Parts: sequence; C-alpha cells; structure tokens
Amino acid sequence: MHLEGRRIEDREMTFSHGQRLFIFVSAIFLSFDLSVAAAQVETVRTFTGGESPAAQGWTEATDPAESAPGRLVDEAWRIEDDDDSGPEWRSYEVTLSDDERDRARREGFPYRWRVRIPDETAKPIRAIGTEVAIRRKDGSSKLRFAVQMGRRHDELLAQFHTGPRGHVEHGLRVKNADDFHDWELAFDGKTQTINLRVDGQLLIAERCEHEDHGPHLLFGSRATDVGVSEWERVEFLIGKPQSTLAEPPRLPFVNHVYISRTEGYHTYRTPALIVTKKGTLLAFAHGRKESVHDLGNQDMILRRSTDNGKTWSPMRVLLDEGKATVGTPAPIVDRETGRIIAVFHIDARRVYTMYSDDEGLTWSKPVEITAQVSQQEWKMIATAPGIGIQIRHGRHAGRLVVPAYYRLTEHKGSSPFAYVMYSDDFGETWKHGESAGPETCEAQVAETKDGGLIINARNHWARTGGRPDLAGKRIIARSNDGGATWSQPTFDAALIEPTCQASLLRYSFAGEGSRSRLLFANPADTPTTRHGGPRRRLTVRVSYDDGHTWPVSRLVDQGVTAYSTLARLPDGRVGLMYESGGYRRLTFAAFDLKWLGEE
Repeated sequence: MHLEGRRIEDREMTFSHGQRLFIFVSAIFLSFDLSVAAAQVETVRTFTGGESPAAQGWTEATDPAESAPGRLVDEAWRIEDDDDSGPEWRSYEVTLSDDERDRARREGFPYRWRVRIPDETAKPIRAIGTEVAIRRKDGSSKLRFAVQMGRRHDELLAQFHTGPRGHVEHGLRVKNADDFHDWELAFDGKTQTINLRVDGQLLIAERCEHEDHGPHLLFGSRATDVGVSEWERVEFLIGKPQSTLAEPPRLPFVNHVYISRTEGYHTYRTPALIVTKKGTLLAFAHGRKESVHDLGNQDMILRRSTDNGKTWSPMRVLLDEGKATVGTPAPIVDRETGRIIAVFHIDARRVYTMYSDDEGLTWSKPVEITAQVSQQEWKMIATAPGIGIQIRHGRHAGRLVVPAYYRLTEHKGSSPFAYVMYSDDFGETWKHGESAGPETCEAQVAETKDGGLIINARNHWARTGGRPDLAGKRIIARSNDGGATWSQPTFDAALIEPTCQASLLRYSFAGEGSRSRLLFANPADTPTTRHGGPRRRLTVRVSYDDGHTWPVSRLVDQGVTAYSTLARLPDGRVGLMYESGGYRRLTFAAFDLKWLGEE
C-alpha cells in the first residue's frame, strides 16, 4: 500500500515543565480592540468581575471533594486552584442555543477574556483555561476549541488543541506579566483558521480540526494542574471576523511516512533520509515496539520513494535483533559506486555496517566494526542520529564520515563526546577521530570549502555539565584534517536549541552554477530546565558562509517537533523528514529555496 501525498498542516507544540497553571481557552483570541466590526458580530454571553459568575447566569461546576475556592478580589473573580495536595476544580459554563452554535460554526466568532495570572506556572495548564464547543443545527461539523494558559517569568504561555494533530504551544513576552492582559481567540468558520492574540499581538495561528463535543462556553479551572487566575471580563461574540486572520504556516507539500501505533510498532522515531545516485529516496527510521523510550525492543525500518516523496513503498524491517535496541543507521551514498553504506549501533555498545548495491532493495549482512571506531574506556557509543557524508573536495575527497558520540559510563548522567568515524576505502575499514569537546551530544557534519568539515552538536552543558549558562545554543567545531581533530568548540547564538538533535546539509557548493549553501533544521526554542525545554517550532535556516551566519530562516511547523533529517531532492527541492505531533508521526515535507525566503 502506498501513502499518497496531500496538502495538510501539522501543528503541535510542547511547553516547558514545572509548576502547573494552565489557562485553557477555546475559540479565537484577538485583543480587546476593534478587530471585529460591531456591525458583523453580536455579543451573546458576557461576564464582568463586579460580582460572581453564578450571579450573572453562568453555571458553576466543581468537584465537591476538591473544589477550588472562588471569590471576588477588587473587580475580578479569583479562582484559586493552588492546593499543594493536588489539583482542584472550579469552572463556569453557559449554554448556547442551537441557532447560536450553528451561526458560530458557519460564520465564526471572537472569544475574548481579560485575565491576570499572578503566579508562574512554567507551562500552559488546565487549571486556567477556556473552551468553546459549536456545531451545525443538524449535529454535523462539530468543533471544540480548547485554550490552556500559563506563565513563565515575563512570558505568557498558551496551548491550543488543534484536533488529531495534537497541540500547538507558544509564548509571548509582555511588559508586566503581573498585570491583567487581554486575550482573544478568533475563528473563521469558512477556513477553520484561528488566531490567538494577547494584547493585540499574534500568539498562535492555526487550523482547528478538533471534532469533539464539550461545554458550549467555559472558563476557569478544569481539575488538573495547579494555578491561580483572576478574571475581570469574559465576552463571547458571534460573527465572521472583519479582519483577515493570519494564516498558519503552510508547507507546499507534506505527507506522513510513518504513523505511530500502526504496523506493530508503538512509536517511530529518529529519521534518516538520503537520496541515492539514481534519485531514489530512502527513509530510514527506528521502530519502537513497546514505548516511546530510547531503550527496548527496537528495529531498523525503511521505506523507499521513486517519485520525490509523493508516494512511499510498504515498510520493510531491515534488522530485528529480538529485544535489543537497533539504532537508526547513519546512511551514506558513495557517489562513485552508488553503494549505500549504513552505519548503526546496537544497544549503544556495538557498531556495525551493512550495504546495498541496488537502491536499498537488498542488504548485506551486518559486519561489526566496534573495535575500529572506539576505545576500550568508552562504555556507550551511538551513531548519528541523522546521516553520514562523503567528502567531495580537497585531500580527503572520497572519505566517508559518520557522526557519533560516546560516554565514559553506561548511563546518561555523564558527559557525551561527539566525534566522527571515517573510512578511506569505501567502508571496508574504519578509524575514529578525536572528540569535538565535552557536553557535545548527537551531532551532524557537513563539508565546508576546500574539503573542511563543520560539526554541529546538541548542547548538554545544562543536562550533564552543570552549566545552564552555557546551554541553549548549538556547539560548533571545525576540522581541516577530515575529522581526525577539531578546533576549539564555540557556541552559535543564532542556533538556539531546547537540547535536541538537529539536521545539517550541504545543499550546494560555490562555483557549481550556484552559491554556497548550508541548511540547518531544528526545533527553535531554548531550555527551561536542566533537562531541556519545549521541542517545538521546527525551523529551517540557510547559511551562505559555511555556517558562520544564518541570514535566511523560515518556520516549518509550529507544533511539537523534534528530530529531523534534510536531503536535496533530485528536482532541486529540499526534502525534510521530521518527528511531528508529539512523536505521533514521521512527516516528510518538500519545498524549494524560494519558499524558504531566498530572493
């Protein structure tokens, strides 16, 4: 069975971990301005903070055993879901008529609220939020909008549930987070686009496909997480927004190559995408049978495409070693012979190679090379994740280079050290170079001018190095001897990261009828704890000077995204395969340089 490509958008985002205050809003939010013409909309439900919501026709919903206190504070209604013993519950609902719900579904609505979040929550939480549920009169075309809110320092946070594609999350820094702020969720019934704004500034632009029922209109705490909110005003209007809503990011082409909980696997992760000498796309991945976790019963799998990713062959299991963890390979294409060499690890202790001479249709038996690419004191070795490369220029032209990392312990609590394995005889024998420095984890390499190398590594200074001040920026080193040694590592402030794998690709060299281009992709966010931060907002960047600056960038997916892999397609477009939807899918996208923002 082939997976047909189609135009879709996947947007999900994940917020940082910590305390729990979740403001949960459903519908579209614009600020309390005049973005929607009064002539086109009708105010149908309101709450003002001079008295309790119950006194104004809102139905109170609480858990008798764990009821969050609600009381009037000045001119606002305060909901205190702040019990350290566990989550509480106090929300307020109103019923909409069938006509109102039908019109809101057909035309749209603005849902507005003015709220204060006095305490930090570290992420969006259900203890503070709003919901809207609308549908046509005949019961069809139902949609549910759910917004959860929170606060981290001077940043207001929001999460919006899009539907089957999961959540989208984002934050916005404000001048005074302790003050009341105006939120608006605006929905266009025709396009199903939503805009969420705070004080008039766009926070989230998405498409709602959450086909579910729920409270018609709600605000307050919904039983999980812990947080305090003060509500000064709530207003729900029906009618098409006058202003054109901002469109969500749209990829020219996208499809899903692997979907979790299908074909016998719990999760698919760590993609690796290469293009063969004849133009076939090979999409390798990690099939995890039992859970999303890194260790366990995991297989190496593959799908092929002969039409630039429009359709994909049935999935093949290339290697199943029982209960062992078989890593996704770092594949390389030998441009002279066309041979595809796959270098991979098993149980993060042993390293193997295997190859294909027929476009990935059949493969040789694995050959162990652990002794060639490691030292005795290394207790943990992992290849990539991502791809390997073949050097094209300079004195090391033809060399195969595979990024990897090692640790001096068998657990993840010690520093990782990124390095490369390399072969000068087309994969028959291998050597290893020196490390690029401490706290360098999952890395990718690319060729620079005159046959040099750049290594771009995941930063572990906060997670295992005890230096959070050095975290949140990719670690860079360069080599002039084919990866045997590396320069002193530096931090690239332009390449922010939440402690996650990233992808790097030499798209073109100068003097080949084109200009020099390196491409980089990762979730562009920063750590919020020593373990990392939200993996969201997958962004692709372009460098014209071998990775010293990155003047071009574009958001590809604003949702929950993680590991990725880049490739140049036979037709010149960029191919990007990445983890999307909170590890629900491995998604393939294709776009040209103009879409990225090149002039």
